[in-house]
Amino acid sequence: MTKSHRINRPRGKILAAVLTAVLISLAMGIYHYVPIDERLENTYYYSFGYKFAVGLLINLAILLFLITPLSILVDGLLLYRKKIIRI
Repeated sequence: MTKSHRINRPRGKILAAVLTAVLISLAMGIYHYVPIDERLENTYYYSFGYKFAVGLLINLAILLFLITPLSILVDGLLLYRKKIIRI
């Protein structure tokens, strides 16, 4: 039986990226939310759902298309380096 390395199974990294994006978007939405009784007249405020959705799209794009591939690449390079050193 051969050992299976994490580089061959990036599902965990993708799941972690999605969960991180959701949690960051949730925190950003809560932080930037202005309660109804504190809102000024004649000023438009975005809803919590809108802030959450836009933040989620931005965070998912950054995490899934930039950070996750770089993380997988670094894991592969470290695994390759580890194999070279053992030889």
